[in-house]
Amino acid sequence: MDSQDGISVRPMRLKVLYTFDDASKTNCLARWPHLLDIQTAALDEKTQIGVIELKTCIQAIVSASPELVAKLGQDYTVYAYDYSEYETPLVGQGMLSWVLASASPTPNAPAHQSQTMVTGRVCKNVLGLFSKGAQETLEVKLRLVPVPTVLQSQYLESMQRYRELSDVIPHEFDSQAWTNFLRQNPGLLAPTTQPAPALFLQWTIPESKDFIGF
Repeated sequence: MDSQDGISVRPMRLKVLYTFDDASKTNCLARWPHLLDIQTAALDEKTQIGVIELKTCIQAIVSASPELVAKLGQDYTVYAYDYSEYETPLVGQGMLSWVLASASPTPNAPAHQSQTMVTGRVCKNVLGLFSKGAQETLEVKLRLVPVPTVLQSQYLESMQRYRELSDVIPHEFDSQAWTNFLRQNPGLLAPTTQPAPALFLQWTIPESKDFIGF
């Protein structure tokens, strides 16, 4: 198709290179079975990149490796290589379960994530030479890092505790003065089976002015 502002739309195939083992050493490949119209742009004379929705890439790898969603108690953090940036850094995309939820038709799914786009490298479609199909392929590269779901629940529980603390701590509370006080009395919060010191038992959150002179 005609290019506009350096961006052109061309039909091509999609392949996703991905790893999902702990060491990220086992390279896997998934191919999307349908022809796609991909927006592309040239980075330089030799390199062209394209963009595609992340959920399409995730659907491709889940179809190729269903064990990704078959294990109870296991989820993955998704990282995508950004071909538009220098040295192709990894960009975090959230949890695999979140991306799958955004692609589902359920009303509670975070629909805003379904618009997440990732970049890929435009390369020749060798298989297309044999089938006389599309001559180009968009190559997207993902890294999936295993995360036990118990760690997710611990994270959410910790965030809830922080929110509860922020509701009860006075706005005028001097956190730096409190930190200095703990440094001067390191034994206050140390785990012990002995009765707590009287100083700790009598401690209440003071006004900021009470810390003057610490």
